[in-house]
Amino acid sequence: MNKQLNLRIAILAILVFATLIGIFMSESAKITNFDECANSGWLLRGITVYDSADYSEHGRLGNECELWTGMIFVKEIEDLSNNLPMEPVPLTTTTKEYVYDDDLGYSFEYPAGWAFYVNIAESVNGCNSELGYDSYTCVDFPDDNIKKVIMFENGDSSIEFTIQSATNIETITNDFKEIAKMSGLDVLSETEISINNVYGYDTLTGTSGWKLRQVVFIDTGTVYIFKYSGQEETYDINEDTFENVINSFNI
Repeated sequence: MNKQLNLRIAILAILVFATLIGIFMSESAKITNFDECANSGWLLRGITVYDSADYSEHGRLGNECELWTGMIFVKEIEDLSNNLPMEPVPLTTTTKEYVYDDDLGYSFEYPAGWAFYVNIAESVNGCNSELGYDSYTCVDFPDDNIKKVIMFENGDSSIEFTIQSATNIETITNDFKEIAKMSGLDVLSETEISINNVYGYDTLTGTSGWKLRQVVFIDTGTVYIFKYSGQEETYDINEDTFENVINSFNI
């Protein structure tokens, strides 16, 4: 009697075990990816997390999830080597837009796509605050000699154009160099220039990581001042654009 009972129990245990194995294999076979494996509960044997710089033993970059059946699923992870800082891409050096001011008698090209803001003295003909332009403002400048200031911006680089009354170019240049010196900038170069038969003076100042350049033109008691500044890296990228602006200047 006991032998028959033990045999029945053994057979029942085998059947239960076989059923569990069947269920185990069947449920495992339904898993097709890493996320399903990671959430498989009692079917999960373990998860191996790799550093982004390491490759798994299966030759793929990613974390591994393993079932008790021996099935392995890999979830690829981001290769940080692809996220290293890229070299700056040089911007366009064309200056397709055009500035012409009949009242103040000048013209030049400026870089297309750069944002710009116009501040004009209230006393200058053509100043009309009622126009309501977002980038156009009539200003009572602290210095009565200043007639107009236009600021062009592109990221970390900027070009400032100022028109003001002045009797000589040397005073403007010396004041610029003095302010640069007080700001910790060294004079890197300076030279006389002539663009389209207009006399000017070109001064470059800078320090490690930053550059500031001023080009001044003078004609009959009025100076036209271009200033270009930026972090050294972006300054170098856009320097040709500034050269195009300067070379297009006419009075």
